Amino acid sequence: MCKTCPVPDILLDNACQHMVFEPSLPRPFPFLKQQVSVQAYCNKTQLRGFDPHIGCGQCHPLPPEFAGDKP
Repeated sequence: MCKTCPVPDILLDNACQHMVFEPSLPRPFPFLKQQVSVQAYCNKTQLRGFDPHIGCGQCHPLPPEFAGDKP
């Protein structure tokens, strides 16, 4: 399961000190192996359900060119 763990890639993309991972091992079907899955939680803003590769958007706001805002 370590080979498919998403945490190392997430930490390369986003090393926010406020982000906490909540791991789970879902099994898509009873006959398949379990898969590693993580949900991100922000201790600073108490937000859940955001893309951990990007972050919650409050601790480290995206530059306008990435956020879709026009200057």
